[in-house]
Amino acid sequence: MKQCPSCQSQYTDDTLQFCLQDGSPLNYVPNSQMKTANYGEQETVVTNRQSHQINTPRNTQPTNWQPDQFSSGQSFAPPAKSSNASVAFVLTAFVLVLFLSLAGVGAWLYIKGAKPDSNGNILLTKKEPDSEASNKSSTAPQNPSKITPMATRQPDTSVTNANSTPAPVDQEQLKKDVSQRVYAWKSAAESHNLDSYMNNYAETVNYYNKSKSRAAVRDDKQRAFTLYSSINITLTELSVTPDATGENATAIFDKSWVFEGEKRSAGKVRTQLQFKKINGLWLITGEKDLKLYYKE
Repeated sequence: MKQCPSCQSQYTDDTLQFCLQDGSPLNYVPNSQMKTANYGEQETVVTNRQSHQINTPRNTQPTNWQPDQFSSGQSFAPPAKSSNASVAFVLTAFVLVLFLSLAGVGAWLYIKGAKPDSNGNILLTKKEPDSEASNKSSTAPQNPSKITPMATRQPDTSVTNANSTPAPVDQEQLKKDVSQRVYAWKSAAESHNLDSYMNNYAETVNYYNKSKSRAAVRDDKQRAFTLYSSINITLTELSVTPDATGENATAIFDKSWVFEGEKRSAGKVRTQLQFKKINGLWLITGEKDLKLYYKE
């Protein structure tokens, strides 16, 4: 408890240093020497003056007081400690301000086209590759309805195709494939399988120096299959020559035959078959005899 030595006003607030009535320094008085306040009395200021006699002092911090007015035995109570609620409020406010600041920075970076780095740190950002280009674009207002889409430039492949080197042709495999087709053609004739035999021909054939359809060639072969009940063919000296593209090939071989039926036919010729790769199959596009060795 503190008391003014001039007006005898009493104060329960130990943090006050000067009287609120006349500005005099307050003296500390033990509670045992003070008059006990009745219920309903003000605890902060206790005074014998009437309320109309209390005047606001001109100066609440006088400079004419002397240190000797305080007794050496007087002691001052330490100021009250701050409430834990105040500390919690300050910390909460600080965390809230920090969160709002980070959120504002993140929103600004998002609008500017930035993205977090690989560590997820939003304060260390990298621009998108085309963000600067978009920022440098024209700022003049444009009418979306009048914007003409830019044509996508197609890569010029003419130079690449002209200079590209074609894949090398596997000559040995090509010769093997064409040779197998020649022997299949021979086997179909010996077995009198006309359908299988004609499957070796293309739609148009240069047949003994005349262009004929496959149907016309079939009619000619049909007469031979009907006339002879036994067909034996021997192929020798087979050679296959492919062209540079690997799409065409020429097969030349000696063909000996013996046909038996209503009448007999035998002989030997040098035959040439021209092949073309169509839909992945080697088909005959030309047939003729280059040389007659003999005929019976």
